[in-house]
This record gives sequence, structure tokens and C-alpha cells, in this order.
Amino acid sequence: MLVMTWLTGQGSGAHDHSGSVSAFKILRGTAVETRYAQAADSLVDPVDARQLHEGEVGVDPRDVIHAVRNERDGELLVSVHVYAPPIRELRRFTPRSEVPAPAHAFLRCRQPQAPQVAIVGGGYSGTMAAVHLVRKTTRLNMPMHVVMLDRQTSIAEGAAYRTPDARHLLNVPASGT
Repeated sequence: MLVMTWLTGQGSGAHDHSGSVSAFKILRGTAVETRYAQAADSLVDPVDARQLHEGEVGVDPRDVIHAVRNERDGELLVSVHVYAPPIRELRRFTPRSEVPAPAHAFLRCRQPQAPQVAIVGGGYSGTMAAVHLVRKTTRLNMPMHVVMLDRQTSIAEGAAYRTPDARHLLNVPASGT
């Protein structure tokens, strides 16, 4: 169970609850919940939005991708959230409208003789493997085409960095655990 407070303009990004059912009640203020559908390219498109006022309850089944936001000027939003079973992870998604234009490097065509490397998994390890490949081939002035494959649209954020479990400690010396 979580109690959250949201100032004007604050909200969650598009996310799901990885198979957990979510029920949340608005204790104070008004929440705007936007629901999304995932497209074939892994980006999400908004499909509907609703307002939940003080005292109202929202229930989201296991497969809902949504975002909750406080859009009321100068009004505090307070909500309580319950998940069953307890959340294992929050999977985040990128709404299509928030996608910036790709960097020039991503728009170049593959050179016919360039080796092609596919990295399965865009978490931290997969991203660092891609970074090292790009650095090395740049230093050698060697063309290479690198493709990253992942079900998530957020790159470099593997399961270890999405965990809601406070016992999962990262970036600390072994003596600090």
C-alpha cells in the first residue's frame, strides 16, 4: 500500500503494474488518469482519460497501462494505492507524443559491408555493451551497425533499476549492504 501526494503538475509516467491489480482512492483533490494502448513499435498511445474526484476509487486490472496526474492549479492531490499481489516492478512506457526526434546517428543508413551486431536486452548491460562497441569502432574508424532489441522503450533501465524492493541495493560498496 502506498500513500502519495502530488503537487500541481506532478504525476507518474505511463506504466503498468506487472500483473498486479491496482485499486486507488482519491483522499484529496482531483486526479486525471490517462490510459494507454501499446503499439507494435512498443510506444504507447493514449486511448482515454478520466477524472477521479475526492472519495472516488479507481480499479485497474492487471493489463492496464496508465498514468496519474494532478492537473489542478494550486490543489494538492492525495491518493492511496493498493496492489494485489504486491508489485514486483513498475514497467515504464514511452508515450508516442513524448518521443524526441532521433539523433542523426540513428538516421544513417547501414553501410553494405558494415558488420551488424544485435544486442538482445536494452537494460544496463546491453546498453553498456552497445556503448563499448560504438566507442571501439569509432576509435578504429570501422563502420558497424548496432541494433538493440528490448520489450521496453526505456533504454539502460533493466529490471534491477526498476525494482520497487528497497532491499535491492545498487551502486554501493559490498561493505555497505
